[in-house]
Amino acid sequence: MQTKYISVTPLLWDKVLHTHQIPSSTTYDATQSCVGADFVCFRTPETPYYHLIFLLFRMKKNSSLVALMGEYRRATVDYLYLLSQMSIEEFLALKDPHTPDPDCRSIQGVTFHVIQSGYTYANYIGSLSGQAWHEYRTPIESPSIGITNIEQMLDYTDQMLDPLWYQEDEQLATYSILARWGVQYDLEQLLEHAIVHILRHRRQVERFLTIG
Repeated sequence: MQTKYISVTPLLWDKVLHTHQIPSSTTYDATQSCVGADFVCFRTPETPYYHLIFLLFRMKKNSSLVALMGEYRRATVDYLYLLSQMSIEEFLALKDPHTPDPDCRSIQGVTFHVIQSGYTYANYIGSLSGQAWHEYRTPIESPSIGITNIEQMLDYTDQMLDPLWYQEDEQLATYSILARWGVQYDLEQLLEHAIVHILRHRRQVERFLTIG
């Protein structure tokens, strides 16, 4: 069984204390606690060693986050299919050469923008738990590379969510993200924005494919 090392939230800790009839004066070190599927490991200020408590309830990932990531992956399915069916010529062709936005002149540019933006959203999520920022700059030279990198971007988003999967809705609702484009999001809103971003650019790619 794989252990997920995350910060144990106060709500979860209260539940552990109540379930196992532990004195409420017992505290934990959030930076050195870990949660597995069936247990919580913690230490008290009075002891240098860790205590292992087997939970009477089974830990489950936050259902809202699971649903949002499921929809995020689902939103990419049609985009990935379009990439899988197009030629390298269609991918590289200038479809809107006069737009001032360099990311919107070709399907290649749109795909790079989609992936780079996905990494940006994931980085903002990661910043909630102090994870390092990874700026995406890899060129997308073909539809197959685009497919691979979109899938890697989704996996990276999953990775950035690792410290948050087991948090309660009340804890997740406290997070606030000020994006560099000036909009304030909570975590749910940011993931919803990421989903719609994919859908909007899929429609753009579909329109580009009708242009000779």
